[in-house]
Amino acid sequence: MYERINSCLKELIAGKILGISGITNFYPMIDMKNSELIEEEYPSIDMQNLSFKNDEFDFVLSDQVVEHLQNPYQAVKESYRVLKKGGIAVHTTCFLNYIHRAPRDFWRF
Repeated sequence: MYERINSCLKELIAGKILGISGITNFYPMIDMKNSELIEEEYPSIDMQNLSFKNDEFDFVLSDQVVEHLQNPYQAVKESYRVLKKGGIAVHTTCFLNYIHRAPRDFWRF
């Protein structure tokens, strides 16, 4: 999955970036010299109610989080709200994993 994302986005992940929960798989894709990376961890951050200003980020990344949210659609709306015009959001999620309780697990996409 990360190889495919890398092939599509490697040149695009730059600017002010919000990274949510363990985005180390994305580090090789990020233009660190030309970026400001803000990293937050779920569940400490509420993706359904982000505390950032509108139009603040060029890129929003979350890795394996949305399946744990009661309302992942609200989280996507929040990502869109904090993105600048023309910004990009990437949210990865598990597909074949068993349902687990760490901390909660609601969805499969």
